[in-house]
Amino acid sequence: MIFAAVLALVFMFQAWFSFPFVNKFLNAAVASGAGGFTGMETAIVQSVSPSVTMPELFTLGNTVGSIADAGAQQVSLYSSYGATDSSLLQMQQMVSTLGTVSLVTKVLFALWVICIVALVVGVALRLFRGFDAVLFFALAGAAVVALVCTIGSFVLGGIVEGLISDMASYSSSSSSVNLTMSLLSPFMAPAYGAVVTIVLGAAGTLSSLVLKD
Repeated sequence: MIFAAVLALVFMFQAWFSFPFVNKFLNAAVASGAGGFTGMETAIVQSVSPSVTMPELFTLGNTVGSIADAGAQQVSLYSSYGATDSSLLQMQQMVSTLGTVSLVTKVLFALWVICIVALVVGVALRLFRGFDAVLFFALAGAAVVALVCTIGSFVLGGIVEGLISDMASYSSSSSSVNLTMSLLSPFMAPAYGAVVTIVLGAAGTLSSLVLKD
């Protein structure tokens, strides 16, 4: 249990989410040879990381929340002028979705922090007091949070792709829309940190049930 908990603590600070579209966009830019500085573009591709940790996702969630707040102000302004067209309705739906995404990222980050604290406390209690109940629930909680994040990455990715698809539908060029959508899909995916944390959390939890002092 202690071994799994220590490793889980390490991987909980690794990348939990990845954005495959970032690499696809950068590689497309290199392939096009824009500007003629192919060597520089290749170096940029190699230096940019399309993966984020939970703290970085929390920061992105705050940014999304700020965008949602700004969008809500615009919707309120347009509504005050009596605008009721379909574009306003779509903007309202987009603002609502962005607000939900921001809230979800904050909740997940809070749960992630709780799991880290619980793992540290659980390891200390197991080492010095021989009490493993806290560590058991901490490992189980870490696995559940990582699993939720893994599933949520696909869900959030689908939501964002849907929003992008709706925005792209207003484009007059179908070829540019298809190209953009091909580069943006998949938008989001789970990274190795979350996957390994699931495995370690589950293994540590099962070990406490199977192996007895």
